[in-house]
Amino acid sequence: MSEKNAPIWVKTVALDRALSSKMRRLSRRSMPFIPKYPGLEDPDGSSDEDDSSHRGIINWGWARGTLIEISEESESLGVHVIIEDEQNVYNKAQVLLPPDSFEEGDTVMGNSEDASLAEDLNMLSQLHEPAVVHCLQCRYASDKIYTAAGSILLAVNPFKDCSFFFNDIVMKRYRNNGEIKGDAQLPPHVYGLADNSYRSMISSLKGESSESSDQCILISGESGAGKTATTRFAMQYLAFLSQRRSPGAMSQRRVSARGNEVDVELQVLQSNPILESFGNAKTVRNANSSRFGKFTLMHFSGEGLITGASIETYLLEKVRLLSQADGERNYHIFYEVLKGMDDTELNKYFLTNKTAEHFKLTNASGVYDRGDGTDDGEQFLDIVDAFDNIGIAQETKDKILAVTCALLHASNLSFKSLSEDESKLDEENAHFDPFISLLGVTGETLNKHICSVSLQFGKETHLKSLPKDKAEKGMESFIKATYDALFTRVVQLINASISTKEQESKKATIGVLDIFGFESFTTNSLEQLCINYCNEILQRQFNSAVFMKGQEEYEREGIDWDFVSYPDNRSVLDLIDSGKPSIFNHLADQSKLPRATDKGFASAIYKSFKTNKHLEATNQQVTNLKFSVAHYAGLVEYDAKGFLNKDRDELPKGAAEMLFSSSNEFIKELAAIISNPSSSESIAGGANSTSSVKKRMGSSRDTISAKFRRQLRGMRQKIDSMNPHFVRCLKPNDELVPDYFDPVMIVDQLRSGGVVEAVRISRTGYPQRFSFSSFVDRYWMLGCEVVGQTPVTKELVEALVTVIGFDGVQVGKTTVFLRQQKSERLETLRRQRVNSSVIRIQAICRGYIAHKLYRKSLESIVQVQCYIRRMTSIAKVNRIRRQQVEEQAAMIIQCAVRCKKARSVLEGRRVRRQQLEEQAARES
Repeated sequence: MSEKNAPIWVKTVALDRALSSKMRRLSRRSMPFIPKYPGLEDPDGSSDEDDSSHRGIINWGWARGTLIEISEESESLGVHVIIEDEQNVYNKAQVLLPPDSFEEGDTVMGNSEDASLAEDLNMLSQLHEPAVVHCLQCRYASDKIYTAAGSILLAVNPFKDCSFFFNDIVMKRYRNNGEIKGDAQLPPHVYGLADNSYRSMISSLKGESSESSDQCILISGESGAGKTATTRFAMQYLAFLSQRRSPGAMSQRRVSARGNEVDVELQVLQSNPILESFGNAKTVRNANSSRFGKFTLMHFSGEGLITGASIETYLLEKVRLLSQADGERNYHIFYEVLKGMDDTELNKYFLTNKTAEHFKLTNASGVYDRGDGTDDGEQFLDIVDAFDNIGIAQETKDKILAVTCALLHASNLSFKSLSEDESKLDEENAHFDPFISLLGVTGETLNKHICSVSLQFGKETHLKSLPKDKAEKGMESFIKATYDALFTRVVQLINASISTKEQESKKATIGVLDIFGFESFTTNSLEQLCINYCNEILQRQFNSAVFMKGQEEYEREGIDWDFVSYPDNRSVLDLIDSGKPSIFNHLADQSKLPRATDKGFASAIYKSFKTNKHLEATNQQVTNLKFSVAHYAGLVEYDAKGFLNKDRDELPKGAAEMLFSSSNEFIKELAAIISNPSSSESIAGGANSTSSVKKRMGSSRDTISAKFRRQLRGMRQKIDSMNPHFVRCLKPNDELVPDYFDPVMIVDQLRSGGVVEAVRISRTGYPQRFSFSSFVDRYWMLGCEVVGQTPVTKELVEALVTVIGFDGVQVGKTTVFLRQQKSERLETLRRQRVNSSVIRIQAICRGYIAHKLYRKSLESIVQVQCYIRRMTSIAKVNRIRRQQVEEQAAMIIQCAVRCKKARSVLEGRRVRRQQLEEQAARES
């Protein structure tokens, strides 16, 4: 730090010690009052008199400033800096930091202002947490929401319309640049990342790369960070590339429900609005929050055309159906059908004059609008069109809407107490008849299976009536199970429509994973543990792809490399699932015991993991049946109360049987899913499939955690076999407002995602690598004098690297490793050499073509000249001949005239002589 006027970052705690000797509290994700949004208040509710002077101040741990001066003579006096950070309470202050006021790491050098808008964090000369946050903040202020972090794409949610950033014109720019591999350095974009995945797939299909042709785009982030939108944009771009792959390659065509043909790309994209309507809801963090995980696998032919797709879903949040927190809504579809249906449809489903305020499913929180400007009525029309384009028949679509509306009516059903132990449904309730009509069951059957339970005693079965409170709980479980089955069936129908047909070729796959982000609420239960476990798995995969595999390969190849430490969450995964014992193993054991309690489950955890450093349980937590797990993203406290009931997911025993008795075949398909969810993927619908499942109704159901763990294992196997591409979505603030960047939130997300460590390894490591043959095939033109016709060996590669002549390239045992900047420089040299060679070849070809054209022109000129001379000579000869004929004719005429004249004179003379003779005779 000897450079005068150099940018510098100082920890706020060091400034506190130097100026006030008072540690300012760093509140995680604290949101100060911002004048631009007067509705936002300090969450601490503090009312100090000097609070007004601190408006707009965010203490996120660092302050930006300028180093005034430091030298060896003045080092004993400390470091002089001036703080130049409008978001810091010490802004404009000149500070002397005595040696005893700061420790190592309390000050770090900053980057120049020009580097504040760096498109790739690798380009920052000073790489550390405050530099990364400042770069993201400056780019966000300039509406540059994408930033590269080596091979990772960071996407900061703008919370405003950025349609100018996502359109056909922008897609064409990235497509053209990807096709020609041009010199244009386009800014980071999800289109660019999707294009890289597509080009990697095509390269592998052509045999130009030894990596897997299957690609995977992993999109992660908190709720509200923009994962759903990013997924949609990535899929749109891949479909755009497929439709415009080549003029000679035709897109696959499918028949829609209307009978017209549509592109398969459109069908794949049209699955998004349907799934968002049935699986997304408004939460306090996000107006369109995905309440399930989704893995879309887009299948491609050898020519790069989409041939179909398949969708896998994970852990739909069923508890939302019956309770929503303040400021939240139920799933979008309920509000959309009520607002988007016309009068005929409303009457068909017994919803005339009904709104969201009339149903318990939709009025629990008192929130009826999405809050992001989306109109539910228009959205309903969009999903109707989507159903048609995908090819789902009108009859099936009507049945899906009938079940949706039936659940609205079900939420308003009421029960009557016949005694303390008996109850029945209130058949006078206005929603009773619509409900049984839409489900195709009788009122007697409904009462039998909801208000009573069948008990097996030997070979005899007896019905036991249920009290009112248990019957109400049974109805709630029925609603949750039916909606979950409906969602599963909708996904099955979509997959059946958009899947790759047998006669179509599937050569490669690009998967796009959009799954729930890390969650930590005031009260966290089984759902949060499952979600956070999933995020731990994805973080492990990220660590493996970015940190572990790269460094392990460096060691195998024997190149010079200093090992870089990185956060490893293997022990947390062992704690939750992989170890013996684990939290999920204890949960599975307790769920099998009919008399097990949440207290027994919690006690088993306390006993097994008493010394585990990743699980904490204070005396107060033990009393309240709580425990904390140290996840990669932070410490989360879980409440064990309710774990077993949620994991068992028990339904009224006769619920599935009641649905099987329905006169509606679609309802029977839902019953098959409810009775055996583990086999729901194979259910295609129809009597045969449902009857076969009905026979297995007695078989045990998977618990929620067991089913989720099985799904995650399948997902991990797929991801491990693919070439990953990472998108980290960042949420700039909790208020979902545009143009506000909260560094506290960003730094938390960067830490939990290991972004800074990933960039550091990317800078110090060798992200670009080639096999010997691939390296020589690609860069032989930079060292023609050494390549020749010799076989490809390590010595040849080393000679070629020496001729190229710059460092940043290491030759291993079988692979050539390049640093990112050197790889870009090498590509530039290659393009320059190729371009110069192309120009020379073009010059030679143009010279040859010009010479050939000249000779041909010369020959043509001679031919034309010969023709003209010939024609001229012929004309001249003809003219001479004509002149000779004319002269001869004139002579003949003249001769004839002269002869005539001579004859006339002679005749006159003869006549005259005769007359004279006659006169003489007369005279004589």
